[in-house]
Amino acid sequence: MISVLKLSTKHAFLSLLLLGFSLAIPAQEPPSQTIQVDMASKHFDAPRTEIAPVIDGVIDGDPAWAGAHQIDDFYQVRPNEYLPASDKTEFLITYDSSNLYVAARVYYRNKNDIIANVLRQGAATGSDDRISLILDPYGDGRRGYLFILNSNSVRVDSLFVGTSSTQPNWEGIWQGQATSTDYGWSGEIQIPFKTLSFDPDAATWGINFRRDSELTSERMGWYSQNQAMDPGASGTMTALRDINQGWGLDIEPSISLIKHKNNETGESSSSFEPSLDAFYKITPALNGALTINTDFSATEVDDRQVNLTQFSLFFPEKREFFLRDFDIFDFGNIGANEQRTSFGRAERQNARPFFSRRVGLARSGDPIGIDAGVKVSGDVAGLNVGALVIRQEEFEALNATDLFVGRVTKNILEESSIGVIYTNGDPRSNSNNNLIGADFRYRNTRLGRGRAFTADAWYQQTSGDIELDDEYAFDVKLAVPSTTGFGGKLQYQEVGENYNPALGFVSRKGVRLKRAKIFHNTLSADHIIQRYNPSAEYISWEYLDTGQVQTRITKFQALDLTNQSGDRIWGYWSRREASVRGINDQPLESIGIIFPTGNYAWTRWAIGISTSNHRKVFTSTRAFFGGYYNGNLMDIRSDITWRPSEHFNFSFGVRHSNIEQPQGRFISRLVDFNATWVFSSKLSWSNLVQYDNISENLGFNSRLHWVPKAGQDVFLVFNQGWQDRDLDNTFAMVERDLTFKASYTFRF
Repeated sequence: MISVLKLSTKHAFLSLLLLGFSLAIPAQEPPSQTIQVDMASKHFDAPRTEIAPVIDGVIDGDPAWAGAHQIDDFYQVRPNEYLPASDKTEFLITYDSSNLYVAARVYYRNKNDIIANVLRQGAATGSDDRISLILDPYGDGRRGYLFILNSNSVRVDSLFVGTSSTQPNWEGIWQGQATSTDYGWSGEIQIPFKTLSFDPDAATWGINFRRDSELTSERMGWYSQNQAMDPGASGTMTALRDINQGWGLDIEPSISLIKHKNNETGESSSSFEPSLDAFYKITPALNGALTINTDFSATEVDDRQVNLTQFSLFFPEKREFFLRDFDIFDFGNIGANEQRTSFGRAERQNARPFFSRRVGLARSGDPIGIDAGVKVSGDVAGLNVGALVIRQEEFEALNATDLFVGRVTKNILEESSIGVIYTNGDPRSNSNNNLIGADFRYRNTRLGRGRAFTADAWYQQTSGDIELDDEYAFDVKLAVPSTTGFGGKLQYQEVGENYNPALGFVSRKGVRLKRAKIFHNTLSADHIIQRYNPSAEYISWEYLDTGQVQTRITKFQALDLTNQSGDRIWGYWSRREASVRGINDQPLESIGIIFPTGNYAWTRWAIGISTSNHRKVFTSTRAFFGGYYNGNLMDIRSDITWRPSEHFNFSFGVRHSNIEQPQGRFISRLVDFNATWVFSSKLSWSNLVQYDNISENLGFNSRLHWVPKAGQDVFLVFNQGWQDRDLDNTFAMVERDLTFKASYTFRF
């Protein structure tokens, strides 16, 4: 066991020194003009209304808001916490037996400063001015909901996962409407209690209110800690009483009409696919879900990625059934959001025990039918529980199989938790597979001086038909997050050579990871440079059997400047090392470049510039150049978006990679073009074209989406693919399909 946990003394000392340094340096002193904020006063009783407001965005004159509780003590959260807010904001809150109602008056000194570019329902609103509501109906500061509304009445929602991270693909049923006023704009939100899970015995709910102004990159809030606004950093509201969720039953039938043609074989097919999803609140805190003949035909297509490594890529889950109560199944804080790091998305997700995208998708990416699925998730006797059972259909050589995931966590201390997870089944083979794991999450946001400390530790063990050694994985991660002054992170991870999470995700195994990062955030209120964020990072993966370096990155980022409008320029220098041990360890084997076995080292530079996406035209360009194994690499990605109005959005992106090696030269190109017409906040038409010269595949996806109201969707989706098999720049149509899908949620 000692050998398993052994860490290089030199690296451990340097890493601990970095983290200790970040803790020892005093936090950056706030500007002198900060205001005093009494966080203890951030509590209120929400009054009840007997008159339901009309959700049309018009607050004044509606008698339902006459007795509502008003929140107006807002201050600046970003860029400089506790400075006075630039503009006035008022929130109103009330409720009845069925719904929570929230309204906001959003004031501007100059109405021309309103940024409102997004009109398509379901689109991200990060480029727009917006109001947000954070709810923690369990009152434990550990999970919750985020509801966002912009001035075009576009609704966005997310689930909080691991307190500070969010799952933006979750979609709840709620209503929101905004309208223009002489002082700026106003908005109204109606959240049915049927949409929420909550603890009926909780004394308080966590709640927070936020406003974002994009022209000045300013965030204004009611409650914050170290610039964080999440379930762990919220005020409180006396728990709402005498509320009900009706029967707590949502029934969502849908139909899909699909017509497909394979142009290579000439075969055509048509199908009619009914499906049913049902959701039932067994108790206010415990949800049950059922899916029959599950249909994912209208799910958005993935963005193409060009892989220039020997490690797996990670594609996010987009299917609604799996996204509901996703936070319950989160394990070890794996995959937590990180900004400005060389630690890629796939590496952050490494050794995830449950990754729902494994279900219903073959290795080739072809969909596999799901006969039925049952999920139970929520709170039982003080425990957070989740259980998922799926019956996956036969597919080619794969037998029909039953899949199971179980998860239990227990809240301990003030902000921490412990838990276990178990999975059974393999959706991509006929072999048996099991996984069991345990995790511990520690969080302390009460250190003073605006600091926090987090720690995550977990262990997993897999097993299959054949008993093998090294089927384990474990991880320890310590972090001092900070939005001002110094912060740091330490991580140590081991993934055994035979670790095999059949229902999870693994990009690297047979390796140990050592990682340390230190950074410093400097904030300014001078309206020129808002943020300066230099950092240093060390990442090393070593083979467990030999100690040989698999990949090592030493990175220094001295240039990272962001101005008040959100424009950013950055650059860094890095030293990279890698080894090639054999034919199965080839970064570019798929394109015909085979590297000799051995160790490699090279230097790389990077520079990037991006303009704020609140502009009518904005762009992002990043370039990486320098060595690559025993040759050179230049990798450039550039994207430009033009929004002439909120009704039109055009974007074009290209990635060009030029790799020169003694074994040969390789050029890869990935091109995508997106054109979206938004007729109203309920009707949109998006078109995506993607091409890459590795597969020589040209794909077109067209998606017409009508949302009469939340919980009702109509899709018309057309896909067509062309292939240049002879590499002569002549494309032949390979296949095409047309799908009509309609779904309607009945709530009881």
